Amino acid sequence: MSSTEPAMSSTEPAMSSPEPAMPSTKPEVVLVGPWKTSSFPRDNEPTLWDALNSKADFKKVVDISEASALFNGNERSTVLVDHPWLVENTRAKERDEVINYVRTGGTLILSGGFASGANLGSVDKLFADLSLPWQFVEYRRKEYIVNTAMTQIDISGLHPSISLKSIQLANVAASDAVYLPDPSSRKEIDDPRQTMAAFGTSGEGKVGYVSDVNDEPETIPIVLAMCGLGGADKEVVPSVGQGQ
Repeated sequence: MSSTEPAMSSTEPAMSSPEPAMPSTKPEVVLVGPWKTSSFPRDNEPTLWDALNSKADFKKVVDISEASALFNGNERSTVLVDHPWLVENTRAKERDEVINYVRTGGTLILSGGFASGANLGSVDKLFADLSLPWQFVEYRRKEYIVNTAMTQIDISGLHPSISLKSIQLANVAASDAVYLPDPSSRKEIDDPRQTMAAFGTSGEGKVGYVSDVNDEPETIPIVLAMCGLGGADKEVVPSVGQGQ
């Protein structure tokens, strides 16, 4: 006799396709420069970068062709420049690209080593090209208080008062100054409108400026706020002893 055994049936588990990567819901911040030959970063920058990594989709661009592609693309991320390459004579093409990037809706933040390493006249021209009346005027230590009239960024996470060495700006509208000289410590000859941090409009975009000669941590929440990441805990980047 022959018996027919029932065929064994086996069902292979279906191969699941990989889930598509979810786009980041964090705002994009791109540090541009200072290219592969630089000796940067400065002391404060790794701490700032850690904060940006935790709060933003943070990227670094150190290739000039990649930077040019960013400036000529359709996306409008926040661009952070912490080195004076932008005002160097050899960077006229990239400078024009950055100016157009801002005028068409981008945000440019000049911070860290930008001011302390730049030719002052070149920076004034950059501001003029961005249709901003801001001008470099003075390098010194001052005491500042938050400008409560500033409504363009979230100032709730900023230190109410700070003391630091900076290259100050003049001709900044009251609505564009993030900090103003503390009237209780100001000398009579001081211009009460000078500031070490400003945030203003250029075309359809925004320009931020933060000067900090000694890499003091109080300026980190300012940069975060300009990146749209306001409300940072002051305790995360605490005030420490003032630089000399």
